[in-house]
Amino acid sequence: PFTLEAPPDTPKPDLKTVTSLNQLRGHVSVIWVGSLFHLFPEQEQIDIAHKLTGLLSPEPGSMIIGTQGGRSDVKGPWYPTQNPKNLVFFLYTTDTWIELWHDVFGKESVKVHARLRPQPGGLDYWGTFPGNKDQPNMIDFAVVRL
Repeated sequence: PFTLEAPPDTPKPDLKTVTSLNQLRGHVSVIWVGSLFHLFPEQEQIDIAHKLTGLLSPEPGSMIIGTQGGRSDVKGPWYPTQNPKNLVFFLYTTDTWIELWHDVFGKESVKVHARLRPQPGGLDYWGTFPGNKDQPNMIDFAVVRL
């Protein structure tokens, strides 16, 4: 991630001229990430986190916010009870999610908020996982630069 001591070496682009995310590196104040991370294996989630930090401005208060599938017990794969499509989601607990962002940014550089809540749609997630007995959960989070 960029820092105040090592900011991006490019000026803020005019948004009307942006044709690539690379042009925004180090200039984005708020990034919303909704229900994306848990679709990928653990290492790819870490890679995505690193890539997002490259877009984020080093200014205090810049943030990455969003939602992510989560677990209440341990970090790892989650399989719906009835799983005819063999879906696997790699999920974090709130504590391990906070650790991920501390590892990416450095613990002293960000404040991470994470709250676990039941996924709307009940145990079967509006019929997506018929017969599921393991509550799907979400983590609402904010990673805020200090």
